[in-house]
Amino acid sequence: MTYLQLLRREPAPLAYGALHFFFSGPGQTFLISLFVPYFLATTQLGRDGFNAIYLAATLGSAFTLPWVGHLLDRWRIRTVSMVVRGANENVQFFRVGI
Repeated sequence: MTYLQLLRREPAPLAYGALHFFFSGPGQTFLISLFVPYFLATTQLGRDGFNAIYLAATLGSAFTLPWVGHLLDRWRIRTVSMVVRGANENVQFFRVGI
């Protein structure tokens, strides 16, 4: 199967993957690193404190990948996306409340 045949045959999953790839940029290290000095100045955290928080977030995300992958094997992508979105909103709600 050529790439063009794949694109014609499975446009929705490919578009879904492309959108997730595009919108994951703000969470990647290359973009976060641009704002570290401003974040440190605003929060008055030291580099060690910021690094500890970043480490915890990275490990937390790494440990959730197998769980999300298992869900993708069992459920539809739309359902898993909504579960992950809801979990993210709950985390953001509690983070803002602290």
